[in-house]
Amino acid sequence: MLYANLAWAQTAPVQEGAGGGGGDTSSTGYQAKTAVTDPGVGTSQSANYLYDHGTLWFDDEPEGVSPEPTPTPTGGGGSGSSSGSGWIERLFGENPQIGGVSPEADVSFTDTPEVTSVIAEYPQASFSAVKYVDAPAAVSRALENPQFAPQIIRLMDEKGVARELNIVLFKRIMPWPLWIALAIIILGVGAITGFVIMRGSKDYLLWIGGVLILTGVVTGIVVRFTYRAVPINPTVITSIGVVPVSEANATVKKLMTDLPIGVHVVEATDSFGKKALTVKVFITPALPI
Repeated sequence: MLYANLAWAQTAPVQEGAGGGGGDTSSTGYQAKTAVTDPGVGTSQSANYLYDHGTLWFDDEPEGVSPEPTPTPTGGGGSGSSSGSGWIERLFGENPQIGGVSPEADVSFTDTPEVTSVIAEYPQASFSAVKYVDAPAAVSRALENPQFAPQIIRLMDEKGVARELNIVLFKRIMPWPLWIALAIIILGVGAITGFVIMRGSKDYLLWIGGVLILTGVVTGIVVRFTYRAVPINPTVITSIGVVPVSEANATVKKLMTDLPIGVHVVEATDSFGKKALTVKVFITPALPI
């Protein structure tokens, strides 16, 4: 009842080549259109029937092209080497070779009078300059490498003019396990002091003092390895203040004195109310050792 081409794609046991084919067939009240290799082409229909069909055969697919190998990251400061003192750096959480900002990030800059007036108050700070797109990486690098002096990062516009200052500070915090270790050490020192006052008549005080001091030191080292001060999220703003340019320096100084943990934004405006300088102060917690 059906034309042979209608079932040819099902009955062909072997594909001998690629290419198309097809034909038409009809009977009273019925017509069919067949096609091979065309996806979803042609219809078979009658008064109460509609069949949209097609068969597709493909040539062998080409082999996939392997992706290019990921380039090896490069960096300066001898980051690929290590030395026997590496465990000391990990212990105290600082890397003197890196500091606050990678030297590769520095770019040339021109300071505005507002920038000059702010940074003139911090001659002991660590300075660097980066483009706006490199600022998040520079701030993250500074947060990961604590320094006693403030780390001031200039953000440059497309003309090389400093339009924003990022100041990274650390607030030293003392977790309670370190307080316990310090108290044990003080008790040990007190026991040894008692031994000296008694002119060595109580030998057990010397032993107790030595054991207490050793216990306190070991406890402090263990706490330093196990306890980590969680750094702040540099994308979450804690406070925003808008002040005249003349008060920007005093506002930043107050933040550096009070050290409220978080990200604090100071917008300095000129006499016309137009923004002249933005100062972001990042204050993150850090352990005392």
